[in-house]
Amino acid sequence: FAVCLDHWVSPDATSLFLRGWFWDPGQQLLRLEIVMGPHVQPVPAAGLMRYPRKDVAAHCQKRFSDDTMDNHGFLTFLSTEAPTTGGGFLRVVLKDGQIVELPISPSTDPFLSQHHILESIPSEPFFNSALMANHIGPAISRVRSGLPSARAGRTLSFGSSPSKPELSIIVPLYGRVELMEHQLAQFANDPAISTSELIYVLDDPSRGAEFEFYAFHLAQLYRVPFQVLVMERNSGYSAANNVGAAASSAPFLLFLNSDVFPTKPGWTTRLLALHNTDPHLGALGCKLLYEDCSIQHAGMYFYQDFHPYKLWINMHYFKGLPRDWPEACVDRVVPAVTGAALLARRAVFEQVGGWDESYILANYEDSDLCLRFVKNGYTNRYCSSVELYHLERQSQKSAEADPVRINSDFYNRWLQTFRWGGLIEDLMKQHVPASAGQIQAGSAI
Repeated sequence: FAVCLDHWVSPDATSLFLRGWFWDPGQQLLRLEIVMGPHVQPVPAAGLMRYPRKDVAAHCQKRFSDDTMDNHGFLTFLSTEAPTTGGGFLRVVLKDGQIVELPISPSTDPFLSQHHILESIPSEPFFNSALMANHIGPAISRVRSGLPSARAGRTLSFGSSPSKPELSIIVPLYGRVELMEHQLAQFANDPAISTSELIYVLDDPSRGAEFEFYAFHLAQLYRVPFQVLVMERNSGYSAANNVGAAASSAPFLLFLNSDVFPTKPGWTTRLLALHNTDPHLGALGCKLLYEDCSIQHAGMYFYQDFHPYKLWINMHYFKGLPRDWPEACVDRVVPAVTGAALLARRAVFEQVGGWDESYILANYEDSDLCLRFVKNGYTNRYCSSVELYHLERQSQKSAEADPVRINSDFYNRWLQTFRWGGLIEDLMKQHVPASAGQIQAGSAI
């Protein structure tokens, strides 16, 4: 018999998330117990999520000359009857009376806890809905409920912003802050931008001093008035957008990625005019182009993947087709639009609760926002006559070879399906997806 704990974290003061493995070819395990001071709490065997661990199988075969290929891995989330702050141990009781005690000193750092929980999600062949609903989802929810409120630590103003703007443009920045200069270079040629309130939100306080000098230089060079909010801590895409919205003053909010650039001036005027024609409009998006002028986004729809658990994925209409593709040149109601360029009325945005901060690492927040618009009786629309370039994913670091980032996308996909599966199914009965030859998987943002 062998047992190992890989990770133990405390999502909050009264819960534990454990991941590890057993090697038990003789089925010697009798029971597990969590011991916290004088408190002894059984861990029900039915509450353990078991799954194959090829690394453990290979190790045990080599060490013990055993050819067992079993569900060696386990993970579990459980509420504890005693506070976890003092630590304790996992007691393993075998049928022959032997007892193994593994010490537990759970981390209470929410960011480290979230990291360990996300990296614990098994690869897709072993994923199932019970795992997410009973273990990963509740653990992540407990972690995120304990995070401090997101807020700006510093606010800087460059130039004179208009006193009563009709439009506030909110641009979150993280990682590639140099994209701000390319954006301002285009904005400088558009008089409508200077009549709007432009707010950049830096979601990386470690670069605050460096960024302040950089922003001052850009303000002198391009003469476009803007504000900078420096977050107190890295809080994520949704929180940065919410903080920017709270600091803004216009009746319309345009959420814009830093890797989105206009093809010509006047685009904000056109979007505002269209939005003003329909009081029941939720989110308004536009045509986004790759640098080769093929389509990146012409509205979003939902597609149920071929995974056995049928998760709903965000897809972009006509992705990769020419910019003048006939169906992409028609204004129309769509299920959702991307958050890379999303216009909404402040009153409606606040009515539905703003951006949902429970999603992780910028994925599916925009579709969630659009679905809440629909739930509250609004429609989402695509404007074909406004074209912007979008260097998709250029504003973020690459997710390649990053299991936590890959798993966060998987978690967000499950969360969207778990929350909105019924509404999405109803929506997709009304909206025809792109034809099979045009389907291209696309992330939300």
